Amino acid sequence: MSKKTTNKGIYIATTEPNIGKSIISLGLMQSLLGKAAKVGYFRPIIDNFEPGKIDNHINTVSTYFNLDITFEDAYAYTRSEVIRKKMKTRTMRS
Repeated sequence: MSKKTTNKGIYIATTEPNIGKSIISLGLMQSLLGKAAKVGYFRPIIDNFEPGKIDNHINTVSTYFNLDITFEDAYAYTRSEVIRKKMKTRTMRS
C-alpha cells in the first residue's frame, strides 16, 4: 500500500485589499509554531520597495517569529515585475 502525500501549505487570500490577511497570518503562525515541525512564510507578490528596504509584512513575521528565511526567499515577485511580465506576454501575443 502506498503512503498518501498531502499538501500541508496554507494560503490566505481575499478579494479585497487591507482586509486583515496579515493579522490572520500572525495568529496562524503563533498557533502553528507550537504544533508543526516546520513553519515558513511566503508572499507571492509584494509591493515595490526602495533599494536597501524590505517588505514590512515579511520583516514583521520573520523577525517576530525568528524564522530562518532570507528576504529574497520570502517572495516571488514585486508588483512592477508582475506588470512587466504581463505586458511582455501581451506583446508576444500581438
